[in-house]
Amino acid sequence: AVPAAAPSVPSQPVAAPVIDDKQWFYRDPQNTIQGPFSSADMERWFAAGYFTVHLPVKRYGETQFSTIQQLIK
Repeated sequence: AVPAAAPSVPSQPVAAPVIDDKQWFYRDPQNTIQGPFSSADMERWFAAGYFTVHLPVKRYGETQFSTIQQLIK
């Protein structure tokens, strides 16, 4: 007997939407630069309330920090 065909599975796993795959840094309240972290981690932590919109962040390769609020606009 021939086994039943397996259900078709997408070749790529379906992931939660992510802004991009860049690496991010942030400046903590003690003025220490933390990172790099993935966009997915940063989004998850922001959604969980660990960061405010006033947190200074920058992407890898950038020299200036911007607040999350500035980036959302």
